[in-house]
This record gives sequence, C-alpha cells and structure tokens, in this order.
Amino acid sequence: MRRGFFDTATVRRTLNDAMFRSLNKAGHDVRDATRRAIGQRAPKKTKVWRRKSRQGRPVEFLGGLYEDITPYGSGKPRGAGQPAKSWAPKRFLYRDVRDYYDRSSRSVVIGPEKAAWLNQLHEFGGTLTLTAYRINVRAAWIARERRRKGRALPRLPNGQPNVGGLLWTSRGFRSKNWERTSITRQARYPARPYMGSENVQKALRKLPQYFRDKVRSV
Repeated sequence: MRRGFFDTATVRRTLNDAMFRSLNKAGHDVRDATRRAIGQRAPKKTKVWRRKSRQGRPVEFLGGLYEDITPYGSGKPRGAGQPAKSWAPKRFLYRDVRDYYDRSSRSVVIGPEKAAWLNQLHEFGGTLTLTAYRINVRAAWIARERRRKGRALPRLPNGQPNVGGLLWTSRGFRSKNWERTSITRQARYPARPYMGSENVQKALRKLPQYFRDKVRSV
C-alpha cells in the first residue's frame, strides 16, 4: 500500500532540491551581508597618520640610515568592534568572503578562503611579533656617516637618497639580499569582526524564511 502512493525516492529528491535552494540562497545573502559590512572606501589620511608615517624619510637603525618601506596602511582604520576596511583596486577582504554548498553534508559554509592568519587577526584581534629585515647595509652606513658630518646624503640617479631599506614583517621571507636582524617589536590589532558583524546577525535571523513553503512550491 505504501509503495502505491508514497514514492520515497521522489520525496527525497524533492526535499534535497528544496534544501539546496534554501541553503544556497541563505549562503548568498549572508555572504552579501558580510561584504556590505566591510568598508569599501580608503581610510581618511589624517594628520596623525601623516606625522607617524616614516615612508620616504630615512631613519637611523643599527648604525645606518634606512628608509622604512613597511606598509603601514593609508590612514585612519575603523575602530575596534567595527568591520575592517577593504578598498579598490583589489578589495582583498571583500572579495575573499565566499559561500559554498556542501552536498555531502547538506550544509553551506560562509567565510574567507585565503590568508587564514590575516583574516583571523581582523576577526578576533591579536598581537604580532614583527622582525626587522634590512638591505643595502653599506649604503646605509655611508649615508649615516655623511649626515653625522653635516654633509648631504648621497643620491641615486633618480634623485632619491641612497640609503638602506628597512622592512618589518611577521611572515618572514627568504632572500640572499635581505638580512634578517635580531630586532623585534610587537604590533597589537583590535578585533574588527566582519563575519560577526551586526549585518551578518540580521541576515542569520532571517534564515527560517528561506525554508518556508519550499517543498510545496516544487
């Protein structure tokens, strides 16, 4: 009797299709809500940032003059608890948020897919230990000696000061030209969650509506 009016395979297929449509739409909407929470305009270049930025100005380090080429950002970031900013042309954090439907577990996964350490740092906050790397040590020493004697700094053909290069990084890299020093410093980052933002919470509260009447509509 049951086989006569209850097609199990058809019901399962119908439910699976409805589950896919519902979760797939929910995943897209939560992903879009996450992206909207991320600031897409470059931070304002404040006077404080301009004063603190050392790029283009040689600094004395380990007996030489170096240009600090560490990327310090481009202005005032969002405050703690607010989603980070990610702006043109690459919009790294914005484009990194994806959603995938897993048919094997009938679930949807939403979140960033690259640079796990960087995304976790923005989402939860934390502290990084930065190590100083330097290059053109000889040029840096000569430039320091000339400044110490009150003489003009040597110049490159393009008119820029011929000094060493200084880079602070937590990731490290291998290069026969760059020298890793023993000097370290701490960089603290407040939590600027975008997966846990209010935009995402609003989208999650709408999840029940994605499943309403989906089976009757097939």
